[in-house]
Amino acid sequence: MNRPAHAPHHVQTTALPKTGREMQPHPHPRAARFQVLTCALPTSGLVVVSGPRGYDKSDLSQYIFDQHRPELRRYISLNSLEEGPRALLQALAQGLDLQPSVHELPTLLRRDTPAHNAQYVAACAHDLQRADLHGRLLILDGVESLTPQTQALLTEILLRTSGRAEPLLLLSTMSEETLPLRDAGVPITWITEVDLALTEEEQRQLGVSDHSASGWPLAARLLAQNQPHKLKLLLTSWLMQLEPETLRSLENASIDPNWPLSATVMAALNIDPNFISDALGAGLPILRKPDGRFQPLTYLQDLLQTRLRSIHARYEALQRTYAGLQELDSGRVLRTLLQVPNTERLAQLIESQTDLPAFARDHQDVLLQMYGAQQLNREPALLVLLAEIRSEDGDDRQALMMLERAEELGAGTLEVTRVRAALWQRIGRVKEALEEMERAVTRLQGYPAEVQATVYAQAALMHVTVLRSGQLGADLYTAQQYAQRAIHDSLNPSTLVIAQIVLMCVRAHYGDWSVQHRDTVVHELRLQQHLTPDGIRAAMLLCSQLADHDDHAVLPELLQLLERTVQADNVVQQVELQLLRSHLELRAANPGAALLRAQDAVRTLNTAQVTDASLQRRVIEQVLITHLYTMTPWPHSLQRSLLHSYRKLVVTLQGQAAFTADALQTWHALLTGQARLAAQLEKMLPDLLEVRSPAYLPVLTLLIQQRRITDSDARLQEARTAFGAGALNSTLAMLAPDIDVPTSPRLDITLFGVTPGALLNGTPLPLSPRALVILAVLALGGNTSRGRLMEILNNDHNSEASLDQALRDLRGALGRVLETSAVQTITQASGPRGTYGLQRYRLQCDALRLISMSRQQRRELLALPFMGSFAYQWAVDRRAEYAAMRDALKVADS
Repeated sequence: MNRPAHAPHHVQTTALPKTGREMQPHPHPRAARFQVLTCALPTSGLVVVSGPRGYDKSDLSQYIFDQHRPELRRYISLNSLEEGPRALLQALAQGLDLQPSVHELPTLLRRDTPAHNAQYVAACAHDLQRADLHGRLLILDGVESLTPQTQALLTEILLRTSGRAEPLLLLSTMSEETLPLRDAGVPITWITEVDLALTEEEQRQLGVSDHSASGWPLAARLLAQNQPHKLKLLLTSWLMQLEPETLRSLENASIDPNWPLSATVMAALNIDPNFISDALGAGLPILRKPDGRFQPLTYLQDLLQTRLRSIHARYEALQRTYAGLQELDSGRVLRTLLQVPNTERLAQLIESQTDLPAFARDHQDVLLQMYGAQQLNREPALLVLLAEIRSEDGDDRQALMMLERAEELGAGTLEVTRVRAALWQRIGRVKEALEEMERAVTRLQGYPAEVQATVYAQAALMHVTVLRSGQLGADLYTAQQYAQRAIHDSLNPSTLVIAQIVLMCVRAHYGDWSVQHRDTVVHELRLQQHLTPDGIRAAMLLCSQLADHDDHAVLPELLQLLERTVQADNVVQQVELQLLRSHLELRAANPGAALLRAQDAVRTLNTAQVTDASLQRRVIEQVLITHLYTMTPWPHSLQRSLLHSYRKLVVTLQGQAAFTADALQTWHALLTGQARLAAQLEKMLPDLLEVRSPAYLPVLTLLIQQRRITDSDARLQEARTAFGAGALNSTLAMLAPDIDVPTSPRLDITLFGVTPGALLNGTPLPLSPRALVILAVLALGGNTSRGRLMEILNNDHNSEASLDQALRDLRGALGRVLETSAVQTITQASGPRGTYGLQRYRLQCDALRLISMSRQQRRELLALPFMGSFAYQWAVDRRAEYAAMRDALKVADS
């Protein structure tokens, strides 16, 4: 790896930078892209930049270096480092300015007798976790140039820090395999060739197409300079630096560039099993695909094929051998079995699959034919997977039949229940979906932790998406608990990122929008090689939340990720993506563009027989909403047709969208001049808020404009917290740009400790124990019904009287600080559940921030009792849950 331009010179004896001279900032044509990549970098910990040659790793390192304070940054080129672990240790000590009088590592290095490596590792790891190093940046460039022994030492040091290093350590390498940290459980920020690849816009600016450059910066620049021959010369020179055995293996493997090949194929074609890792270590342009496999870029593949074909006899022999091996291909075997059934051979083939879900999706066409021919009657697990795939593709009727058949054949109850829950949700049977998912959760006992985490994450995502879609039955507190369990139990990145997005949505629901939490979640999404269907839904949910909260920094990047991931033949996913784009256009106050996107979704939905009633409802709702926002007349027949279809779906959805249907029709009439309908809209306003209806914001806006809302400031504050600043601002921009939104009051609630309490705009609230319990329930559980609050106070003699008194105490304390009517301080809906909520406040609560804290902060908070010694059963139960979490942390640390 080349040293970045303007890098400092090195002390010749130790290959370390002179501390008195720094790299000078310089403009870079990719500065905008680098800014996107670095915006989510942590202030401390470990960052690994990995990728083949020509992917601008050094330029990115330079850019990060330029952004840091000069006195706190150092750059070390490992290419010129002396061999041996001691040289690396000296480089670390000098690069971090470690002092013998304060730090352990330089003291050990000064000894005449060398210490054992274990001592160096312990000392270095201890020093890296010292607070006095916080804020420093140390770049180690060219990790692949270290000897294997030195790489092992560096890996051991990083593992010992467990991701808790106080300085920001940035390591640049041509292959992440030089530091086997990906699966070690250490928190690391990875920036790979996927992140460093040129975007389509960058390639257009250079005047090259994505097809010709494949996102490879080096190739794009040489093609832009009309120098393709230079690219071939570079690749040839890199190949010539390889060991002969590795080069021969690469040439032979170009017969089938979808790597790794099976052990049988590699043996037959005389391919070294380590050829991929050797090629990656040499920095050749070989990319990891979303499914975890590898593929050389076109330029390398073409060059390898040309070299192989130049040796005619060898090429023909390899071709004949490979053609014979193709008979063993799974797809071919399946097609043979379809024509000539063989139950035992099919069972052997299925048992040999290392990734059965991928096998089911890749070969679903043949497998569906086998299902129709009754050939899968001994494969219930495969039937469950096929049912899930068919449901994801919108064929819920066939999916349900497959699940019933799988159950008859003895499929695992947990898997069937989990898949059926998702299916019920997609066809709009929300009540059954939540009940089925709850059954899946109760059946988790005895399953591996990773399986439990997957189900918890799915359940958490279901609760949040049900709430976001304006349907009843879901619960925020349950979503939060499930997401926390998933994070606690899982090491799977796909599961973790879903759970983190759910927690982010829960916090956003309470008005706690955290940019730091957003950066963490987006970074985890960047690292995903493949998004599961639930992962795609979670990413779309995140995009909606970002737009709703006026946070647009990473939206373009996430949309590109979704466009790459969403399957072209998956109608449901395509419609979801079109709805998302319509939603984003609406949040950007572009109702015309939003309407076009919504109409695209209608057309896509009409091309396939999709039985997802909930999706159909949302598509029609989006068309109605966006058309109304355009403030233009529309044909009465179209309105009547859409509302008729909408009301039919309301019946399917058990009436859960009725308020929205009525509101849309009344809103349209109001816009066309029927002012008498304002009273009807005003009456249904609390119910629209209750079900999070998309009609709430425009209806509220119109009513405020007509001066029909007396407490307009409080209502606007409530709306901003419930729907997000971006959602409210765009609505006002389209319908009432003259309305100003006042700042929402900040409510800080402390629940851990001997004396829990709350501050409103910095003023302590004098609350009775009952009022504080009610406040805690509303903070952690979101909107809560009167009946549930009475249950929580059931250890009082008269729970209804106790609740009324607690609400009077709480409202009175809030009203006195805000100098407003007490009745306006807590949201109360008159809808199906008559819930109470805290939507009018920017809520900060220590228990809600728990999951985003560092491990040390979490330990310190959990060491305190939840709500002191409060004896209400709700508090006792929560105290036990947090105590269990504390004990689990202790076990993990031991």
